[in-house]
Amino acid sequence: MNETSSEDCVLRPIDAVVTWVDGNDPEHQRKRMVFSSESSRVGTLANANLSTRFAHEGELYFSIHLLRKNCPWLRKIFVVTDEQRPEWLTHDTATQLGVHLVDHRDIFEGYEQYLPTFSSRAIEAVLWRIKGLADQYLYLNDDFFVVRKTSPTDFFEGSKPVIRGSWVWINRTAAYVERNISHILRPKKSWAGLVGLRPEAKMLGAFRYFRLAHAPYSILKKQMENSFDDTKLLHETLMYRFRNINQVWPIGYHANQALRVSNAVIGARDWSYISPSSFGGKVIEKQCILQSLGSSKFLCVQSLDQFDDNVKSTVLNFLNKSLV
Repeated sequence: MNETSSEDCVLRPIDAVVTWVDGNDPEHQRKRMVFSSESSRVGTLANANLSTRFAHEGELYFSIHLLRKNCPWLRKIFVVTDEQRPEWLTHDTATQLGVHLVDHRDIFEGYEQYLPTFSSRAIEAVLWRIKGLADQYLYLNDDFFVVRKTSPTDFFEGSKPVIRGSWVWINRTAAYVERNISHILRPKKSWAGLVGLRPEAKMLGAFRYFRLAHAPYSILKKQMENSFDDTKLLHETLMYRFRNINQVWPIGYHANQALRVSNAVIGARDWSYISPSSFGGKVIEKQCILQSLGSSKFLCVQSLDQFDDNVKSTVLNFLNKSLV
């Protein structure tokens, strides 16, 4: 990335959008109960209505403050909620941090029949409709943390989004060849693994799929608008209140569509990911220590509510130190 592209990117305003839900809110729980029967629709993910999907341990506080610390060049930060407001985010605090609350009703205007929704994929399909949103924006879940200083060119190279992740096959035979043969012919592999036939991959007619990392996603608003502005695809994404295998993942669709036409850049392997299902407690503690010393710029801590108390304390201590 050269100096010219950096300056070009600085001149373009970049916003951040963070989605958040308070699963302990009685009104939220009431809504989920009213529409719980829809979680039995064919194709609904088995854990789509589990409480852990909507739980939080204060991650949003760290996510927002770390954005402001390590992405000082961001213009606005939008927090998208369903008639909720974090207790710590007072009017004065929001003003100080440049945070703007956006309700689901604002971005679902004209599509209110699909509310309430409990599917992140449905919400992601209309984030581009936030009023006043920059043409280039970052999208984060509230468990995404920017733990090191960044520049705009970490996310956009000129007008091209920087996409993080790795290529995977969607064909079992191709995956077998990659795993057992191609490493002999091509030591530096550019492919890995196997992914199921995702709806967006099927739409694009692809044999490979770029599986995104759990790190901030760089998004072009115009591209999202072209794909989801009152299209059949939009309605087919919004029609499921709980996450369903038949839903396109808007963020994955955006990234793979951009890569398909060479309108995106593949970024560095500069993220870390921890979850209770993939690491034991001691490994997570070690991971946090390594993270503080390593070169990763981004950290995702998934399902913090599922960690045991000791590990949870380790993670929260690490995040607190990252704020200093």
